[in-house]
Amino acid sequence: MANLTINDLPDELMAKIQQLANQNNCSLNQKVIVILKELLQDEKPKLLTSPIIRT
Repeated sequence: MANLTINDLPDELMAKIQQLANQNNCSLNQKVIVILKELLQDEKPKLLTSPIIRT
């Protein structure tokens, strides 16, 4: 299996992922994998095919 390092992850995002992991009694690593699988399970995930809107 591959390893992934994420640099400059916003503290707020880290806190949200950690909270989800705690609520589901799983590790942070397990929760990130679940989130990525759910996002990428569709052939064309909305978040990856939508135009980037900058404010």
